[in-house]
Amino acid sequence: MTQAESATPWASFDEYLHTLTENGRRRAKKERRIFENAGYRVEQVSLTSANLDEMAQLHAQRLKSRSGKEASTDFIRKVLDQIVLLHGDVAEVSIIKGPGGTAGFCLTYRYNRALYPKMSGFDERVARHRGFFNGVFYATLSLGADPAVDRIVWGPSIERAKVSRGATLHLRLTFVRRLKGATHTLLRACAWQTRRLAANLEHQIEGLSSAGEVMSELKRIERIVQRACGE
Repeated sequence: MTQAESATPWASFDEYLHTLTENGRRRAKKERRIFENAGYRVEQVSLTSANLDEMAQLHAQRLKSRSGKEASTDFIRKVLDQIVLLHGDVAEVSIIKGPGGTAGFCLTYRYNRALYPKMSGFDERVARHRGFFNGVFYATLSLGADPAVDRIVWGPSIERAKVSRGATLHLRLTFVRRLKGATHTLLRACAWQTRRLAANLEHQIEGLSSAGEVMSELKRIERIVQRACGE
């Protein structure tokens, strides 16, 4: 499997634009203009200060637009509560504000000098005005201007659109060291508990595309546990 990543050697969004082709710069400026002319803007807040109820509702709307099925905002809110508990110190949110209030968001993690945009959500209005690329892609690229950030890991899906905006494709690999003794037993127990939780979560949201995003988070946590046990 491949995933898209962007190196961030530039110090501003304008410098990023100069790394694109002429057509790429024209498209990016047009998408930003459509977004801004419709009255939208992006604000950065910490996850701990974000409105989790609004985020849950917007994520549910995004899932419905992709799958055609209703998603449980109560369940999504519980997932967000867990994210705050586990990752609140390394997570931030790009909030889209518009004429009707909050219209979208993108939840991003900072880890090991990299940005990882993950959960997102949009209402129908902002989605029609290039909400995804402004709220997720361009907002995260702006964060990438931080000298403490070396790269942005976009992950798989819509790879062609990401590559056309300057990203490159990389193999998506996971390495697991074979362990022995008590550490190996601990790792197996952690992995089993994670798979058990994942199965329960999949059952609760059976048929929804949100299962993939929840599973992605769980697998990320499992990899962290595996690395910790392998050190």
